[in-house]
Amino acid sequence: MLGIKSNNTGKSKGNFCLPIESIKDLVIAKDGVYRIVLKISPVNGELLSDDSLEIVSDSIQRALSLLDGRIGIYIQSEGVNIENNITNIEKYKLELNSEIKLILLEEQKKHIQSMATRSRNVLNFYTVFETKAENYSSAQELLYDAYQAFKGELEAQDMYVDQLFEKDIKALLYERMNPESSQVEPFNCQWEIENILPENARIFKDGRNIEIENRIYRFYSIVKYPATVESYRWLRRVFNTKGDINIAIILTPKNKATIAKELSKAVNEIGAKALDARKDESLRQKYQAEKESAVKMIAELGNDNISLYDTNITISISTPDLKELNALSNLLRSKISSVYCQATELKYKGFDPFITTLPILAENKITSNYVWNLTTRDVASLIPYDSSELMEPKGIFIGENVISGGLVIIDTYNKIYNNPHECIIADSGSGKSFRIKTDAIRHIPYRDYIIMFDLEGEFYYPWGKRYKFSPTLGIISNPFHIRNTIVDSDEFGDDSTDIGTYLSTKIMEAMMFLNGYLQALNLLMRHCLKKILGIATAHVVLILTVKYCLIPSRHLALFQILSKARLKIIKLL
Repeated sequence: MLGIKSNNTGKSKGNFCLPIESIKDLVIAKDGVYRIVLKISPVNGELLSDDSLEIVSDSIQRALSLLDGRIGIYIQSEGVNIENNITNIEKYKLELNSEIKLILLEEQKKHIQSMATRSRNVLNFYTVFETKAENYSSAQELLYDAYQAFKGELEAQDMYVDQLFEKDIKALLYERMNPESSQVEPFNCQWEIENILPENARIFKDGRNIEIENRIYRFYSIVKYPATVESYRWLRRVFNTKGDINIAIILTPKNKATIAKELSKAVNEIGAKALDARKDESLRQKYQAEKESAVKMIAELGNDNISLYDTNITISISTPDLKELNALSNLLRSKISSVYCQATELKYKGFDPFITTLPILAENKITSNYVWNLTTRDVASLIPYDSSELMEPKGIFIGENVISGGLVIIDTYNKIYNNPHECIIADSGSGKSFRIKTDAIRHIPYRDYIIMFDLEGEFYYPWGKRYKFSPTLGIISNPFHIRNTIVDSDEFGDDSTDIGTYLSTKIMEAMMFLNGYLQALNLLMRHCLKKILGIATAHVVLILTVKYCLIPSRHLALFQILSKARLKIIKLL
């Protein structure tokens, strides 16, 4: 056990320590237990249909079923304060010497300040699982194989999984345990565990609250769940509580055979009670519902892909002062009640509640005593990797989140992302072009040089290089684009315009283009391609001719033959 003694001589004293031996690329606990820490990118459940949510839930269920041993799912919420964005802008202004950049950055700051009430909390998602092994190398191999299988299942539904290594794990824990110090003194990769522990953690005398670096924490565990819930995302109101909230979902496997045997015995007892309560209809219906629930659970446990867990859900909330903490506590408890669950406040548990919410898969009396039976399917139906918020302490203001009303602020050039690419998908006339122009202007203070490719000649951009594409320029981006229909011209201006002839010429040129790219085609396949394109060309030309003039009767038979040929081509393709 590594730790330091609190130097604070306030209302209470105590030792703050982490239940781990060391941190490498794996977290090493006692008794030969090794743990791997993963970061998960969430889906946006607000935008998914019920069918899509079912697919996501099934993917999570399969991923969890691949793992043996205890599993921890962590939802780490950070209340993003607009003042942090303003402070970062002011710091960045000191690095600029361009007047236009300073002016544009000041305008961005004013705009963000005007929307200060829209700030929300953002969520980060982690999963930790463990194995027992004789040595570090064996554990690393076992956990890596499990990680790859887990990753494959989730990434099939766009929940991307990345392993955190020694530096990342220590930095994550340092920021959680030192919320203020980490803002002014970033993590140093040379630090050991002793250096990342909080210097002034203390426990209040009433046993309810913990104070770490001028933030006060309170903790709850869910101890009762409803008999029936919504199909998916049934704890989303709790997960989306506005404020600094951290949630740990600890899954400890149970013996399915033992539980199924106990349930079978309970079914018989409940059936007997239902018979005895025939005169009391309400009591009879209660016993009948319990019996049906037990029978359903027995059938579910018979599925090899279903595991049963002792599930502990511990929630931590924090604020700078007690008044705000009491308000947030009331909000959280009302959210828990709104989903028909019941929570108990964790008192006189020392630092265990705080440590339970850290993504290290701690094991203590809280994770073993405050539990409820949930299956793999139940846990997956929570859609625990779900968030629609995207607001970072620094970055470019993108817009407003139409679902939550929060702000979207992101630094796409941050190295935590694989690349800074963006894609805008929207209906015609909804503002895509305006969005591109405003985004380019907002990037000016942060970039050395900006290049704008104007494909439709609609952007005016004086602060960088602009490449314009238009019918009068000698640049095209689409090799199949028909620039004009003039196929025969001379110096006297007797131009001949024939879209049909021009199209046939274009298609024949496309054949050469395709031959150059499709090197894998053999001679027979190339001959077939030429025939198909030739027939299609003749048919398209005739279609265009029909559109603009009448076909002589002697050509109708040919036209019908080509129509049938076109249908055969479509079937072949």
